[in-house]
Amino acid sequence: MLNSHPNIRCMNELFNDSEPETIFWGTHARDTSAADRAVDLELRAADPIRFLEQRVFTNVDRQTRFIGFKIFYYHARGADWEPVWRYLQSDGELRVLHIKRRNRLRKHVSEKIAKLTDKWAIASDKDAHRDVRVKLWPKQCIESFERTIAQEEEAARFFRNHALLDVHYEDLATDPDGSGTAILDFLGARHGLLRQGTRRQVVEPLSSVIENYDELAAAFAGTPWAAFLDD
Repeated sequence: MLNSHPNIRCMNELFNDSEPETIFWGTHARDTSAADRAVDLELRAADPIRFLEQRVFTNVDRQTRFIGFKIFYYHARGADWEPVWRYLQSDGELRVLHIKRRNRLRKHVSEKIAKLTDKWAIASDKDAHRDVRVKLWPKQCIESFERTIAQEEEAARFFRNHALLDVHYEDLATDPDGSGTAILDFLGARHGLLRQGTRRQVVEPLSSVIENYDELAAAFAGTPWAAFLDD
């Protein structure tokens, strides 16, 4: 979405180590030779801060005014990459877009289906999962909810001295123009319509997607989690 703005360069999950020999640059992949890609990998592994300073936050075209990348709560948690978090925290000019999801059950379902199908992003509504069903266990769901809440709170504390904007996935899906305007205002970027880059993976009611929906409804009855079933 942000990459459709001419002054914004938003890279992907640069510190996702699920494929050690790959850097997930996203739209802004560096056009380099195999040898250069090997150098990038070596630099990221040996000195992630220098990797950010020399490969990410420099060498951009003249119209680029905002540079960023995605980092998940669990990224860069190993000893070699942990300094990335302190580096970001020490940057007083950093502005943080904190992407959240109000319905934590939908988040849990989406993660389960993504793992099942090995599709983590949907670019078109026609590609949304409409025939995939999952069975969930109440205890695991609650553990997932509580873990997400703890991660969100920790991230808010970690970046408490920074400009931070909570961006909810549901708002991006239902009001992309309004959400986009709020984000651009937060960044201080000029206004302009932003094109949606990804779509919802699961569009069907949860009662159709979750095989044991009634079991979950009974387990969540009378708890704060019950609200997640009403979508």
